[in-house]
Amino acid sequence: MRALPAAFVGPIQSDETGRDSLPRCRPISIGFLLDILARHCASLVDFTPPSQSDPMTFDTSFGQPTSLQSDQDDLLEVTETQDIHTILICKDALWLGAKHDGYSLASFDNYKLRREPGVARLDLHRKQNSPLYAALQQSHHTFGLLETMLDRHIPERRLLRRLHDGKVVITTQEVPGLLRECQDHIRSLRKTNPDAFKQWSQRARHALESTRQFILWESHEADRTFSKVELNSQDVGRILHTIAAITEASWSFLDCELHEAGVVSDNLTGLQLPGNINEACRHEMAEDGWCPFAASQLHGYSTCALGFASTCKPFVRKGVDHRDHSQCTHKMCCSNNIDPATYSNLHVTEDCTCKSVVPPVEQIKHALSRKEIPIIRIHAMTTPDDERVTMTCSTASSGTSYVAISHVWADGLGSTAEKGLPTCQLIRLAESAHQLVDGGFLWLDALCVPEEKELRKLAIGLMGQTYRKATKVFVIDSGIRSCSVNASTEERLLRVVVSGWMQRLWTLQEAVLASELIFQFSDGLLTLGNLLRLGTDWTQPVAIQLCCAFGDICMLMSTLSRPPSSLRLQGVINALRGRSTSKISDETLAISSLLGVDSYALASIDSLTERMKMFLLQVREIPSKMPFLVDGPRLTGPGFRWAPATFLCSGEASRMVGDGDVALCTPEGLLARYYCFTLETPVALHEDNVILSKITLSGPDLVLYYADVNDPVEPASGDELCNAIVLQTEPSFDNLAMAVSMEEGLMRDSNGVVRRRCSYIKAIQVKFGMLGVRSDVPLREPVDVEEGRFVDVCLT
Repeated sequence: MRALPAAFVGPIQSDETGRDSLPRCRPISIGFLLDILARHCASLVDFTPPSQSDPMTFDTSFGQPTSLQSDQDDLLEVTETQDIHTILICKDALWLGAKHDGYSLASFDNYKLRREPGVARLDLHRKQNSPLYAALQQSHHTFGLLETMLDRHIPERRLLRRLHDGKVVITTQEVPGLLRECQDHIRSLRKTNPDAFKQWSQRARHALESTRQFILWESHEADRTFSKVELNSQDVGRILHTIAAITEASWSFLDCELHEAGVVSDNLTGLQLPGNINEACRHEMAEDGWCPFAASQLHGYSTCALGFASTCKPFVRKGVDHRDHSQCTHKMCCSNNIDPATYSNLHVTEDCTCKSVVPPVEQIKHALSRKEIPIIRIHAMTTPDDERVTMTCSTASSGTSYVAISHVWADGLGSTAEKGLPTCQLIRLAESAHQLVDGGFLWLDALCVPEEKELRKLAIGLMGQTYRKATKVFVIDSGIRSCSVNASTEERLLRVVVSGWMQRLWTLQEAVLASELIFQFSDGLLTLGNLLRLGTDWTQPVAIQLCCAFGDICMLMSTLSRPPSSLRLQGVINALRGRSTSKISDETLAISSLLGVDSYALASIDSLTERMKMFLLQVREIPSKMPFLVDGPRLTGPGFRWAPATFLCSGEASRMVGDGDVALCTPEGLLARYYCFTLETPVALHEDNVILSKITLSGPDLVLYYADVNDPVEPASGDELCNAIVLQTEPSFDNLAMAVSMEEGLMRDSNGVVRRRCSYIKAIQVKFGMLGVRSDVPLREPVDVEEGRFVDVCLT
């Protein structure tokens, strides 16, 4: 695959205290994900890239706009143009009153000066944080930015609307249309005048970078532009969110257009927006009934996706226990979890009292005992006075087509073969199965997995084959089913992305292994290919960003034909971010088929620790960066203290990215080659952030600042003294690292490689370089450090 621009399109994540933290890994490029999505869609449906309109010609020189008159009296009212298909990338924000129309087109840097002549006068407004300056800043980083992108004047009526009470707001309703106009313009420019196209891209980059710096300033400084303007916090939050959303949409658009043009440039750095820029939006969404976890997930995808969701009504499942999202957190949606002790099935309608029907259990057990996949056909006989259901059992080995059902238990379809399901649900399932495959055979865990422990193990061992062999995989989710197939592309994508189905552990495997994945909407069906194909027009920022939520799934789908590898494991770990399960013991079972691990052997082990060890040993090839991840608990046994106890983590956790460097998991430890710094004096390392500083300009001397004077001298209980710092590769300024205890002697592995045995203590972050420390911080004396070098290690 060709080299692609790495444009970071998500905001910097925030920790629980609200402080901004930089991304700890490289982001996925929009262009890269679009390549993956396009390939996947092409393999499922006839994929055609979005059509391009006939190019239009624009005068790219700065000059007078078409009209110099301000038309604020002619602004449309919000309700005059909005309909169900209106796509906003954020909620409308209060307009502070800057006059945009009536001035000739100016460069981005001269936008404010064109409207308030005189540098000294403008600077005075800036120092005073005057209302005029705040209004000019808002106009500069919205109208001024978009005019730089389009190379022409944008009249106020394209972005401003008047409310019924007379207030004026800025709306993003026409941003996608403006991006389409920009696309026509620059593609024409690229064909007719490559030099002018290059100049345009430089102007656009500069304007975007300037606006990004403005957003960073506004998010960090106490004395901000809008702090002395009489605005409430919600208005300030919406103004900043609007600027951030327009910036992100334009940045992603520029990235994709440069990628389309074959331009790879290091000058377009990642769009690293501060996480707190979206806090006001997330707070509003929680007040509107949105799940904080769903908002957190969307925040991780993009500002535009989050902003669009904030304009939509949240879905609250009327499922098991009828829970809302009042108990949910930004790390977990509680409404998806079920309590097996109180769980009961739901009927199709709330007033239904039909009885449950049990499938032919003995035939199902007999099929499983022969290690065959049982499949069920539901025979529904309905009359005005009676509804009767019977079921017959066959096996997938007979070559019969069948549909595998993918669902979440919180929607009320969970059960075991011995208990069955309500008649009304079986009738609905029969209708769907007959619509999807000839003969109407289906596989559903509630009907095909017995409660008996040994047979359940056999069914789990066959789970990967079950979904891989299915003619179709059919997704049933109440959140997705609340949306019409006639809704906008953005809303269809949103309902899938925030659905319970996208948040559960088992559904990852079910999606990836599907030969054809079909979603049930309220009034029709959509394949995954069609769902994504409709959202790959990069003038539509919300659809593009929501499509990227499927990037990990599509990458796993695209590599299924290849042998399992460390990159596959890396992809699975990334795809598990934000997923959860009511039974943590199911974790390795639910991903084993994606990595060639024996599911039945895993299910035969009761200890979760031993199950994870067997999983890692069977995978064997591990991403070498895995021990450096700081999220989550670790295993405790000898040889595995470096290993995660679970791959499940919040959606805000860092992605694992890299070039495929491999370490080998063995019973003795992880065999890898890392860059090591040895401490001349072992220390108790309590801090997670340390400084590795060169203390002279000319020499190789290094010291480690590792603790303040109040930290304990002894290590934490169970930890050893740290005598080495391990990095994955040669150091940069900011590094993920490990604190280890390195043994004196050498060992030889089974391949004859001489290694140093290192006992894992914990993951840390290291700042490296010619760094000083503040004199007012009471730090303990640093320790001397030997110059770093690559070492073959056995990490235990």
